[in-house]
Amino acid sequence: MNTFSSTFYPWLKTPFDALNQQQQSGKFPHAVLVCGPAYSGKQAFLKYLAQALLCQHSAALHSCEQCHSCLTFEAGAHPDFLAIQDQDRTIGVDEIRMISEKILTTSHFGGARIVVIPDIGRMTIAASNALLKSLEEPPGNTCFLLSMSDKANVLPTILSRCLRFELRLKTSETTAWFMQEGIFIEDALQRQFFSRMPRLAQQWSQSKQLSLFQSFNESFDGWLEGNINTEQIADFLLAQDDLNLYLNWLLFLAYHRQDVSQKELIHQQVYDFLSDYGRVLGQNMQLSVNNFLIKLKQSWKGEKCASDRAHL
Repeated sequence: MNTFSSTFYPWLKTPFDALNQQQQSGKFPHAVLVCGPAYSGKQAFLKYLAQALLCQHSAALHSCEQCHSCLTFEAGAHPDFLAIQDQDRTIGVDEIRMISEKILTTSHFGGARIVVIPDIGRMTIAASNALLKSLEEPPGNTCFLLSMSDKANVLPTILSRCLRFELRLKTSETTAWFMQEGIFIEDALQRQFFSRMPRLAQQWSQSKQLSLFQSFNESFDGWLEGNINTEQIADFLLAQDDLNLYLNWLLFLAYHRQDVSQKELIHQQVYDFLSDYGRVLGQNMQLSVNNFLIKLKQSWKGEKCASDRAHL
């Protein structure tokens, strides 16, 4: 049997307990919305709930992993499980309308139909309105399992039609979980930064990414001290798949290390760089990152960096 305690994270226990109680009382909501930061386990939690709700042998929020429904779900072929899989693009109205049409048909297994839509803040206005219509008039025995980030823009009318759970990740809780999982982050600020993204820390600890991130911070400090040139830092950042994460880390670092005026200036520089970055191509990209880093260093140290200009 696939149980919550053997699968998920301590910060998800509160929503699980509440939903499990409603499931056992036969009052599971027709729409659940889990709100929390990226890499907090929202999507994995929704998938867990979906399998448990579709299970033919369990009255609680657990899946037996042996019934025909569970085996079909694990094979990725359950006809009553409808999910938007791609999490890196906008969700259009056609996708929502297709789901809305499918849930009006008869359930293939004679039980529930489960719709999973991750990060609903990616929906267009038309898609949001289409989803709202389905939430206002939900077909019987259909459950919508939704997630969104803290800052996502979602129609208030959608929020009002869902049972909403706000994930509260505490540094002390995630730090204890890091130790339990063998995730070693010695630096206190880095530990606090990753406490908002525990699944990312888990994924990176299983590869070289976490060590690479920690090495970058040593290089960043060396760069600020003038021991490493700007091109080396720029080359590293350009090679990363998730440049935004590193920039968010620099903002986090500035917040804890700099005074108010420097924080505001650094935040504006990062914002301006990201606004222009998507329009820059080829060799200009290297130049753009170099120029950004020179300005960042000036703001960070409160001084001019003529030596860095000489590198360009």
